[in-house]
Amino acid sequence: MSDIWQPRDLAVCIRLGEWKVQPGCSRGIPRCGQLLEVDLVVDHPEQGTGLGFREFTGQRGLYRAGLFLKVTPGAPDAEDLAVQAEYQRNREEF
Repeated sequence: MSDIWQPRDLAVCIRLGEWKVQPGCSRGIPRCGQLLEVDLVVDHPEQGTGLGFREFTGQRGLYRAGLFLKVTPGAPDAEDLAVQAEYQRNREEF
């Protein structure tokens, strides 16, 4: 896995719990476990990397990259398996 995001990468949402959404905001909200296709990557010096998704095209707003895992096609490597195990542990605790 790599921390460098690019358009066309696949991402899975790992955000547990509720999203904080501004009143009147109509943008889509990813669900935990939802698979999404990245279509915009913005690196901000203070806020970090933001991701926009094809599934929410035309909607304003980016999502923090730290709330998503990059999905690597093919067989999972050791790091992928470790992340999946950690995700499952966190999910069971929630």
